[in-house]
Amino acid sequence: MRATLGNWVGFGKTQEEDNDDLVDLMTVGDAMEVDAVGDGEKMDVTVDSGAGESVANPRSMPQYPMKPSPGSLRGQRYRGPGGEVIPNQGQQKIAVKLESGVQRAMTFQSAPVRKPLLAVSGACDRDQFVIFDNGGSFICRKDNPEAIEILKLVKKMKASDKITLTRKNGTYTMPVFLQPFPARQGD
Repeated sequence: MRATLGNWVGFGKTQEEDNDDLVDLMTVGDAMEVDAVGDGEKMDVTVDSGAGESVANPRSMPQYPMKPSPGSLRGQRYRGPGGEVIPNQGQQKIAVKLESGVQRAMTFQSAPVRKPLLAVSGACDRDQFVIFDNGGSFICRKDNPEAIEILKLVKKMKASDKITLTRKNGTYTMPVFLQPFPARQGD
């Protein structure tokens, strides 16, 4: 079975503006495709460092009941990339099997988004260590002995050898200061 879901594309928290419960949808991407394979339906979850919460379209997982969430109960809303506003409809707790064969439970906020997003900030809040790299990206427990060693090595790095990210409203940002380009002769 293959399905393309919705017109919504991503999810991330904004700074508190006029309404504490209005959240921007930010990540643009392709439509989510669900393929029936093996022990269940294969679903790709986008791991998003710009997402403030994990979110998915409840229509993509109809076998799991949607229940009220703290956000849906307080009227939390999300803002789409074109300024559209949609409500947090609740949440779904789902059972998944990873490619490694390990089984886990995941909870997603429910909204009519195009593809499910796993918020890196949420994974970090659950003592996970997340690495993005072309040579191999992964998520592991922060108390894993190799993860502990990696973190020790990163702490030893000079500040000039790494770019520190800042967590703001559940998303990761890279603070920068705009500078004028140096004048070159002949320009």
